[in-house]
Amino acid sequence: MNRLTVHIALLLSSLQLVAAAEKPATAPAQKPSIEEAARAKGGGKAVVRKNILAEISKYKDKSFQHQTSVSNKLDGFVTYAIPQEGKRERPYVAYLYLNWGDLDKLIPRCASRFYQNWDGQVKVQEAGYCSVVQEFAFDDGGNREPKVGTGIDKLLKDETSSQVRWLSAVVGATDGLLIRIEMQKSAARGEIKAGTYSASYEIRPLPAAPGK
Repeated sequence: MNRLTVHIALLLSSLQLVAAAEKPATAPAQKPSIEEAARAKGGGKAVVRKNILAEISKYKDKSFQHQTSVSNKLDGFVTYAIPQEGKRERPYVAYLYLNWGDLDKLIPRCASRFYQNWDGQVKVQEAGYCSVVQEFAFDDGGNREPKVGTGIDKLLKDETSSQVRWLSAVVGATDGLLIRIEMQKSAARGEIKAGTYSASYEIRPLPAAPGK
């Protein structure tokens, strides 16, 4: 091998190294969200709702409970902040689940005399982003407005996306919402209001697995 050949080989090698260094790094593939993975298992609407709630419940942190009468209750929970692999913007997510109404199924049938108002909202601070990812027997009336004595519900849009608001009326049944909260950090605070119930909540970092 003469000097010219060696020189050309070294030059080509240098160019390859420069090209490799300038090549933009490929972002890691983003995994499907917990609710997307649960939906991918298939099944009817009831099965999908059950699967989503079962997966989300694995990350449950704090619970919420409230009772206005024997047949009118609220139950729910908030999860820890879960890292989202492959996501650079808002790389943490938490879930807040609320279910209200005749949770123990004590009322034999729906009727206007059992009407209960559960209008409410969930807010998040620290630049969090809220969205409803699953409804549970939430009867959105579309263009019809919820009225006293009806079981019509409605989600209300919010321009800031830092809160989810709704109108909810139950007449002997239940309603529920699963809210996804995306965050830039692994901790946040917020407020809940549903009917006569109001409380603050805290999203905490997911504890490390034992042995890590």
